[in-house]
Amino acid sequence: MRGGAGGVGGAGAYGGIAGRSGRGGAGGAGGVGVHLDAGAALVVGASMSVLGGAGGLGGAGAGGESAGAAGLGGAGITASNATITLAGTVAGGLSAAGVRANAITFSGTNNRLELLSGYTIDGNVQGAGATTLALGGSVASSFDMSQMNGTGTQFNGISTLSKEGSGTLTLSGTSSPTNAIAWSVSGGTLDLNGTSQSTTGLTLTDGTLTNGTLSGTITSNNAAISDLRGTAALNVVGNGSITTISGTNTYTGVTSVLDWRTTLRATSANAFSAASEITVGDSATLDLGGFAQKIDSVVLEQFSSLKDGSLSGAILAKGADITNLSGDATLTVEGGGTTSFHGSNTYTGATVLQNSGAIFLSQDNVLSADSETTIHDGAYLDFGDTKQTINKINLAGDCCGGACSPVRPSQLAAEYGIFPVQRRSRPCPARRCSETTAIAERRLSQAERSRPTGIMRSVKQARPRSAPAARSTSVATRRSSTA
Repeated sequence: MRGGAGGVGGAGAYGGIAGRSGRGGAGGAGGVGVHLDAGAALVVGASMSVLGGAGGLGGAGAGGESAGAAGLGGAGITASNATITLAGTVAGGLSAAGVRANAITFSGTNNRLELLSGYTIDGNVQGAGATTLALGGSVASSFDMSQMNGTGTQFNGISTLSKEGSGTLTLSGTSSPTNAIAWSVSGGTLDLNGTSQSTTGLTLTDGTLTNGTLSGTITSNNAAISDLRGTAALNVVGNGSITTISGTNTYTGVTSVLDWRTTLRATSANAFSAASEITVGDSATLDLGGFAQKIDSVVLEQFSSLKDGSLSGAILAKGADITNLSGDATLTVEGGGTTSFHGSNTYTGATVLQNSGAIFLSQDNVLSADSETTIHDGAYLDFGDTKQTINKINLAGDCCGGACSPVRPSQLAAEYGIFPVQRRSRPCPARRCSETTAIAERRLSQAERSRPTGIMRSVKQARPRSAPAARSTSVATRRSSTA
């Protein structure tokens, strides 16, 4: 399809479009190849071409006057609120002076141009309103990002870049940070090809993002990420979805695993960016994939999970499940919920319970025997009638300061695996200490009937400031009778 050519301008002082004082008439403008009204869709197949018409020559001047202006070429396609799918050729027409018109000119508020393998565009593309440039298809293709939204670039006025289809799209060039736009990937692979790109945000769904430097926030749903650098942040979303990460990632933005039952899973060693703090939300999972990983900071919110691998870094748990954790990671447990352990945990970093942090154990030998544990006032470690082996336990507090408690729960802890450590915010009422002592004595009696074995009792704790001799003798007698 080709737009009509513009007519030749009339000669000066004669017919046609006569110029004043003998000047030649302007040449006629070339016609538009195809015009699309609102809601229309056009597919230009691989063997098809849409061409704008050529502009006409200006008319000759009379009496020594100049010729008329050259006629402009016509656009290949003009469209308003329409969709164009291009696998063939679109070209703007040439003016009589050799200047090419736009290949595609959009108007309106919502337009879409999809480029498939083998397309040819001769001339510029001018977007308007919300204009999406869709790239991809089922075969490999490439695109030069330096031709996007800049001075003298071929593609202008584009608001969204969309990678679609099962093929691999390989980028070249660098996008302009000052004209960054939104990106989306909904299939196949977007290969940044070692380039540096800027976005206002990238939505990654059922596709792969790999090999380059990126700014902006990535929102990933059931997707794959590898070899990512730059200042990008990563949000993992999608109820029940799994996003995988592999290769060498060094991006510095925060990683957040947000939605219910969402998983971020490593598929190679050291796949996570050590410089990216990872926060795991309610019912979400950080899966180390059975590999050794280094993450400087991991925050486990209530009901979240961390599992299956070796970790180096600092973990803050606020009521999480931890399963099969090894490495030299440190663990700080704080309030917000009860943290629990499962499987075989052998990490060697310190475990610290503070700020009302709580650990409850429901299985034997799930605590790391190689982790030194410190329990601060207000925190709680409950063995739950299980058997555990612990390298060392440091008790950083006692019941009501120790002076008014005949039997201290911290003393029971060393012998029977019961660790209630209560916060003292004001002088201890005698009644509270009496109640605490009664509870401790009941737990002691229960523990004597089914005393757990395999507990290493190396405990650092302050000497009681005072303890009635009769009570201490009674406790010693009970321990002796159960030995």
